[in-house]
Amino acid sequence: QLNKAPQIESNIMSLQQKCKHMQAQSREQLDNYIRAVSVYRGFRLKYDSATSTLLDQLEQTEVDRSQMLHRVLKLYLEIQQVMVQQSLRNIDTISKHIANIDAHSDNMVFVEKYRSNVKKPALPDPKFHPDDEDDGTKIYSVNDDIEESAEVKYWCEKWRLVIGKILERDIELVSPKTTVSNSVNGDTDNDDNNNTNTG
Repeated sequence: QLNKAPQIESNIMSLQQKCKHMQAQSREQLDNYIRAVSVYRGFRLKYDSATSTLLDQLEQTEVDRSQMLHRVLKLYLEIQQVMVQQSLRNIDTISKHIANIDAHSDNMVFVEKYRSNVKKPALPDPKFHPDDEDDGTKIYSVNDDIEESAEVKYWCEKWRLVIGKILERDIELVSPKTTVSNSVNGDTDNDDNNNTNTG
């Protein structure tokens, strides 16, 4: 046992040194932890302060936006009120104007205002149209030039069909030349008969 005493003392001293070393490391780690907590708290304070400032700014911005929107709406309502009042005044004015309208007097005022003092030219003498100048006394002779071209005959036939369709019966168009010729021949025959009877 006496031989083991130095070894035991050596072990105790070794353990004491290890304990001191561990205590030193523990204090060092504690100091590091305290510094880390201090740094974190400082960062958190700055972060919370910046966040709080930003939130305050956002809140103020929202308040300003709401106030501006309210002002815009208020101005819009004021403008609408002015427009409605103007419209009511216009309607009242128009109603009064319509109530005082007199078509006869307004027409007379218009005529007097825009009447021209320039004398109007005299109206021309009435004349018959060349187609209406025949009063029935004109006598057509057989030698009068009456066109009998193919185009005239074509349109005469068209006209005969149209008139016949309207009258629902077939009609016969008599040429003026034939009418005049028959009239002349009839007059000649009557003169001959008269001469014969007279003789």
